[in-house]
Amino acid sequence: IFTEQAYVYPDLNDMSRYQFTLSSAFSTKIGKIFNWVTSFNDSYTSFPPPGTINNDVILTTGLGVSLARH
Repeated sequence: IFTEQAYVYPDLNDMSRYQFTLSSAFSTKIGKIFNWVTSFNDSYTSFPPPGTINNDVILTTGLGVSLARH
């Protein structure tokens, strides 16, 4: 299973300022109840506070458990 979402948040008072968020996840089944999950998130802002970066990138991975009965 692969999912992806993208959002753009413009500043309606100043169109040169915006935020952008991208999220994607991949999950594959391992055995009957376990699955392997990997996700990627990227958040960008064109107007970060002074002294901070304008982009955050997060990559996570892990083991999931499905509790649904089949």
